[in-house]
Amino acid sequence: LIMQAKCMLGMKEYEKALEITGVVLRSDSSNVEAIEIRGRCLYFTGNSSSAQQHFQQALRLDPDNLGCRD
Repeated sequence: LIMQAKCMLGMKEYEKALEITGVVLRSDSSNVEAIEIRGRCLYFTGNSSSAQQHFQQALRLDPDNLGCRD
């Protein structure tokens, strides 16, 4: 699902990527990649405040940001 969300993000299908990351986060609320992808989607859709919160959460969970790979 993460790979699918990344593809949707790359195709600028932000709403679909948000749906997919929502599914992932319901089963694993600490999935750093899903949180980071969700942050990107929020940023690109103009919701910079929520995006910043997601990026901060991702960094709290993975301070070295080793979990987020493109």
